[in-house]
Amino acid sequence: MKKLNTPDEIVVEVNKMNKENSVLQFLLPERGKFTLVFQEEDKTAHDKTK
Repeated sequence: MKKLNTPDEIVVEVNKMNKENSVLQFLLPERGKFTLVFQEEDKTAHDKTK
């Protein structure tokens, strides 16, 4: 589990996420443990909102 201390570190890790690397578990000191799951955007649903 990665220890992330700043918002910038979280953004860097989120930007690395993709279909193959879709789960990020990290610890924020004094806040707790988090699990973030990447889900690809549903392009067909997105297109229907235009």
